[in-house]
Amino acid sequence: MRRPGPTRGTDVADIVDTANDHAELLLRMSVAQQQRRARLLPRGTCLCCDAPVLPAVMFCDADCREDWEREQAARARNGRPAE
Repeated sequence: MRRPGPTRGTDVADIVDTANDHAELLLRMSVAQQQRRARLLPRGTCLCCDAPVLPAVMFCDADCREDWEREQAARARNGRPAE
């Protein structure tokens, strides 16, 4: 007697369609994130803590960059516009 596999009752095409939908969503999210970043311009101070930085730099260190990215992600999750 054969045991049913994990896709019992599910068409393989449905699985592929779901995977493609997921991949498309991830791609759109990545493109949107890059477009948001492209709008950011260096301003001579850290975007997170306002410490002075070189003219072409946006953050004073990796910690500030990560804090700023976390804050922007939280703003997006809560439906608030990015800064």
